[in-house]
Amino acid sequence: MDLAVTLVDRQTRVAARRFEQVTSGYTVVDLRARASLTSGWTLKAGIENLGDRLYSNHLNSPNPFTRRRVPEMGRNFYVGLEYEF
Repeated sequence: MDLAVTLVDRQTRVAARRFEQVTSGYTVVDLRARASLTSGWTLKAGIENLGDRLYSNHLNSPNPFTRRRVPEMGRNFYVGLEYEF
């Protein structure tokens, strides 16, 4: 099992000519697991953005109508099955 924590500090250095704005800092937690099933088969599962945090990366493009940064996705779940030859 893997636990990933991403910590991003507030960004205050902005390019006013490019209409950049100050961006708040954020913390995102991801949880991932994998299990070998039988010969060659692996099951993968995870939850990304466990806390369902609303955040935007500093260089995300702004929405052309609101001029606010487009946020990243909220909480995501995934499950996958892989086979290795």
